[in-house]
Amino acid sequence: MKRNGREIEEFGSLLNKAIKGEAKIQTHYAKVESVDWNNRTMVVKDLIDDLEFFDVILGLGSVNIKPVLGTLCLIGVILNNDAQTFLISANEIEGIEIIDKTGFKAYLNNGKLTLNGENYEGIVKAPELKLQIDKNTKILQMIQQVFSSWVTSPNDGGAALKGLSGQFTSLQRADLANIKNETIKHGNGN
Repeated sequence: MKRNGREIEEFGSLLNKAIKGEAKIQTHYAKVESVDWNNRTMVVKDLIDDLEFFDVILGLGSVNIKPVLGTLCLIGVILNNDAQTFLISANEIEGIEIIDKTGFKAYLNNGKLTLNGENYEGIVKAPELKLQIDKNTKILQMIQQVFSSWVTSPNDGGAALKGLSGQFTSLQRADLANIKNETIKHGNGN
């Protein structure tokens, strides 16, 4: 499979010419025969004349689309050059990769969204986290109240403990008012 920076530059240049009306773009409806995701290319077969197109580019780098095998798609061919083919759209996709100019990467694949890799695993469910931390906060609050209202008895050793309890009961408990990031939301698919 061919795929290097020079070819992508050439493709981009041809695409720019096409946008400016200098190059004719031909389109074909085709069926996806195979996908090489590592090289971001695929092989398709034209629906009308069974002509195969090899090394069809799945994207130019900022948006790459991984079509489902066997799905129907629309491809573009620049200047009748079968070597300059690119995916325009597909009926079904397995995944889509979006990379912005800063390198931020979003990848949607088989119902799973990955943002900048998988190092940190899943996103925390804020309502569930708050519920569980509220339970722990209530326990801590009760312990602090017990120590605050503790009445010492003579010779039970509690006076020393009562004296030290001020350091514990004055500690501030967690404030969870601002733990949600409102710019990213997720759900369970329903």
